[in-house]
Amino acid sequence: MNEDRAEHLKEAVPVLSRYVDALGVRSFAGGRDDDADHRDSVMQSFKEYATVPTLSMESAREHPCQGLADLMTIEENFGLTRGLPVVLTWAPHIKPLPKAVPNSFLLTAAMRGCEVRVAHPKGFELHPEIVREAASYAQASGGSISFLHRQDPAMKDARAIYAKSWGPSTGAHLEMNAVSHHPEWMMSWRQMEKAAKDAIFLHCLPVRRNVEVADDVLDGTQSRVIDEAENRFHVQRALLDWLLNE
Repeated sequence: MNEDRAEHLKEAVPVLSRYVDALGVRSFAGGRDDDADHRDSVMQSFKEYATVPTLSMESAREHPCQGLADLMTIEENFGLTRGLPVVLTWAPHIKPLPKAVPNSFLLTAAMRGCEVRVAHPKGFELHPEIVREAASYAQASGGSISFLHRQDPAMKDARAIYAKSWGPSTGAHLEMNAVSHHPEWMMSWRQMEKAAKDAIFLHCLPVRRNVEVADDVLDGTQSRVIDEAENRFHVQRALLDWLLNE
C-alpha cells in the first residue's frame, strides 16, 4: 500500500479472480519515464497474481487488442500482408499521449511481415526495447522496419497510413507541449496523395480533427477508422473465445 494506494495488487488481483472467468485490465502510462512505462508494472502484477485468464485492454507499454484490430483492418482490404508497405506516422496533439498504441501497431505489423516505415520528428523515438523486439519479429516474418524523420518520403507508394500522436522520448530535452510544435505533421490530403492510389487511412480513435488529422482524410473514401473501431469488438470476442474454450 504505497503512498495513497488503497490496496495491494497482491491481494486485490486474486480476489477479483475469484469473482470472474476472465479479467480485462486497462492501465495507463505515467508519461514521465519511458523505462518505467516499459516495465509495465501494473500489467505484470496482474499477470503474476491472477488465477484466471487476463486480457490487456491497454497498458503503459502496449495496446495489443488495438494492434490486432489494426492488422485485421489491413488484411480485410489487402489480404496477405507480407511485404505490404505501411506507415506509422507521428501526429501533433495538444498534449503528450502514451506510446502503447504506436508500440502495438509496430509490433503487430512486424509480426505480420509488413514493410513498416515509422516517421516522427527527432526527439520522439520509441523505446529501444520495443524497436529491438519489432526487429526480431520482422526478421522472422520476412518483413522490415525503417525509421525516418520526414513524413513525405515515408508516404511514397504506401498502402496503409496509420497516424497517431505520442509523447517525446525520455531525455529528449523537449518541452512537454512539444507535441504541438509540428503542425505540418498533421495528416491531410496533401500527404495522402503521395501514397498508393488504393491506400487506406487508419487511426485508433478518438481523434482530434484538424489537429492530428484533417477532415478531408477522416471523411474521405480512404478512411477505415470506423471499420477499425468495429474490429476491436471482433478481435476481443475472438480472444475471449480462445482463452476460455481452447
